[in-house]
Amino acid sequence: MFCREQERFIAWEIAKQILPLTLALGEVRWPKLMRIHIVCLSPVIMNHSSELPRLLRAAYFGMHRVSDAHFSRYGVTADQFVLLACLAEQDAIMQQELARRASSDPSTIRAMLVLLEGRGLVARTRHPEDNRARLVTLTAKGRRLFERFWKTSEPIRQQMLAGFSEEEARGLIDGLRRLIDNLAVAKARLSERPKPAGGSGAQRGN
Repeated sequence: MFCREQERFIAWEIAKQILPLTLALGEVRWPKLMRIHIVCLSPVIMNHSSELPRLLRAAYFGMHRVSDAHFSRYGVTADQFVLLACLAEQDAIMQQELARRASSDPSTIRAMLVLLEGRGLVARTRHPEDNRARLVTLTAKGRRLFERFWKTSEPIRQQMLAGFSEEEARGLIDGLRRLIDNLAVAKARLSERPKPAGGSGAQRGN
C-alpha cells in the first residue's frame, strides 16, 4: 500500500503553518483551493515523500525563526504579522474567516487580536447582522506599520528564493498549492472516519 493517510495528515499540519507566513511574506497570493482526488503514489515518489514532513517542518521553523527575529525588533511576532498581512490584503473580514486564512484556531487568533487591538493596530466591531460575530479591520496606524514591516522584510523574501530561477520558484509555489489541496482532502477523509470503539483510553488501558 502506497497511500499513507497518516503521513499526509502530518504533512498537512506542517504545510498549513508554512503557507500563511509564506503568503504574508509575499511569495504567493491566497489561492482558491480546489478539491482534487488523492491517488496512490509510485514507489519512486514515495521515497521522496518520506522526507516531505521533515523537510516541511525544517522549512517552516527556519522561516519562522528568521521572521520572528526580524519582527521582534518592532514589537510584534511573525504570527501577528501574518494577521496584519491578511487584513491588509482584505480588510473588514469576519474574525472566523481571519482564523481560516491564517490557518490557526479561533482562540489563538482572538488572543493575538486582543494584543493588536490594545496597541491600536486593529479594530473589532460587532457584525450588524450577527451580534455574536466580530468584524476585524486594520486601523490607519496598523496599515502604516504593516507597510513598514513589508518594506523592511524584503531581504527575507529575497533570501527565501535565493538561487532559484523564476521557473523553479514558480514550480515550488505551484507544488505547495497542490500539496495544500491534496492534504485538505486527506484531512477531510480522516475526520470522516468513525472513532474506534472505546476511544483512545481503551488502547492505553488502566
